[in-house]
Amino acid sequence: MRVLQEMIAEGWSNQAVGATVRELLSGWFALLTEVAAEAEARYGSLGPFTAEEIGTLIGNCFIGAEALILLGFERNDLPVRAALRRIGVLIRDLETRTNGDGDESSAT
Repeated sequence: MRVLQEMIAEGWSNQAVGATVRELLSGWFALLTEVAAEAEARYGSLGPFTAEEIGTLIGNCFIGAEALILLGFERNDLPVRAALRRIGVLIRDLETRTNGDGDESSAT
C-alpha cells in the first residue's frame, strides 16, 4: 500500500514512473469496471452510474482510504476501514435481495 502511494506521488513529477503507475492502476480499474458490468447484467441497473463510473468510484475510495490510513488517521479520527468493510456488507445485502436477474427475491 505504501509503495503504491509513494509511486503515485513520484509519478506526479516523473513521467516514466507516472506512465508505469497509470498502466498498473488502469488494469485494476478495468477489473473493477468488469465486475460492475457483471453486477449490472446480473442484478439490474446501477442507477445513474455506468459500470465504468462505479469502477472509478470504488477504486478511488480505496486509493483515498489508503492515503488517509498512511497519514495516520485512526478509527477515532475517521472510520476509514469500517467504511470500506461496509461496502462489502452492502454488496452482500444487495446480492441476497435479488435472485440474479434483477427481480426481488421471493425467498424469506
